[in-house]
Amino acid sequence: MSMPAGWYPNPDGSPGMRWWNGTEWTAQVTGPQAYPGVGAPQQQRRRKWPLILAVVVGSVVLIGGCTAVFVVPKVVDAVAGPIRGADNYLRARRDSRLDQAYALLCSTLRSQLTIEQYQARISSEEANAGHLVSFGTRGIHSQPGGAYATVDVEVETERSSSRIQARMAKEDGKWLWCGSRPLGSGTSFG
Repeated sequence: MSMPAGWYPNPDGSPGMRWWNGTEWTAQVTGPQAYPGVGAPQQQRRRKWPLILAVVVGSVVLIGGCTAVFVVPKVVDAVAGPIRGADNYLRARRDSRLDQAYALLCSTLRSQLTIEQYQARISSEEANAGHLVSFGTRGIHSQPGGAYATVDVEVETERSSSRIQARMAKEDGKWLWCGSRPLGSGTSFG
């Protein structure tokens, strides 16, 4: 055998340890308790870093997953929601679906105007500025979790184009049009 000198389990299987002098087994033995001597093989210790690394990576993945599930939708809604609401309202206006556009007004405006008053107001605006031909959102000002936002919109009518800032309000999970004001020179829009 080519083992270093030391105490090893008895080669005959009896309890205790026997001394190996590096060449042969000697008559020296110990009792049934195992007391390893110099050069005796020691149990290999398990490395802890793979377990620690697995726990850290698992925690990062779990936190990232929770963030994706709970935070990202709120941030996306804070940005995309008001834009989508403004687009829906302006699309209904452009397509002359005023009953649908009226339904997309915030409760404050709907409480101030009947649908007939709203339709008369839109007719008056179109007589002055022309019918809405196209529109495009250019920016948004909101805070995640907030109930109000403003959306910068470029509008083009049959007679002119201008930039407006649409006021949007979140009611019952939907972003609704709550009026507008001109940006720079121009007129407000609905």
